Amino acid sequence: MFEALRERYRQWRIARRRKKLLLAYAKVGRRRHGLGPGFSPLVFAYDRVSNEGLASITTDGDLIWHWPEDTTDSDGDH
Repeated sequence: MFEALRERYRQWRIARRRKKLLLAYAKVGRRRHGLGPGFSPLVFAYDRVSNEGLASITTDGDLIWHWPEDTTDSDGDH
């Protein structure tokens, strides 16, 4: 029971880190490149994570993450 709960928490933390990274890149796009609100900052963020090898975009438009592979308790994301 605790192992399943621990795994769900681990998956939540990974999803949270990925979302935070996308939001940070979108913020960079808005501030540095003057992208307005809406879809453009998100496209910029997807392009950044794709170019850095953290994720890839399939031909169907799905985002496949390669990062983070694993989390540890000492990653500072509590």
